[in-house]
Amino acid sequence: MTVDEFWQDFISAYHLDESETYIDCFHFDLTEEWANKLLELVMSEKKRATSSSLHYFELTGRKLPQVGDYSVVTDWDGNPHCVIKITDVTILPFNEITYEICKREGEDDYLESWQQSHRHFFTEDGKKVGYEFTETMPVVFEDFKVMYKLIDGDIDYNFLYEKHVEIYQSEEDPEFDPIGEAIFRDQFGMSLEEFFEEEDDDD
Repeated sequence: MTVDEFWQDFISAYHLDESETYIDCFHFDLTEEWANKLLELVMSEKKRATSSSLHYFELTGRKLPQVGDYSVVTDWDGNPHCVIKITDVTILPFNEITYEICKREGEDDYLESWQQSHRHFFTEDGKKVGYEFTETMPVVFEDFKVMYKLIDGDIDYNFLYEKHVEIYQSEEDPEFDPIGEAIFRDQFGMSLEEFFEEEDDDD
């Protein structure tokens, strides 16, 4: 499945406008091993954040992420696996990142191990992009949530169902169709309204 096909399936699943697009399509890290390990953490929702050097965006001309932006996350080989949505963006110096912040990346049990691994990452990324890592370097810290994902190459309908229920109950994303009528009916034989009516009857 191509990234464009994957994105169109996501658009259809949430009844988004066809003009909606993603700001980035990427894999994590600089090595195949860690790109795929971190993808697994995202897919299991243990990893709910990521960080980049502000210099990376300045030097590459990439758009700074904003709340509400979508990205497609791939494996090392470029195969799409999930869509994430940015929920918060914070910019602060590397040496001011606390464990309360960095633990949301889901990679480390201690601040020191996060610092060690990210010093290495930013040093290598800087060599590639053209910046020099320092302890006071500004870091763009992005919190996100997974909105859509595949399992063994197929849509994870159970996950999609949970997301539609979450949106329907919270209405936190008014740009989404709150019921996802077509995809929900196709897979579960009823709308979310009917589902909740049945639950009320059972109570």
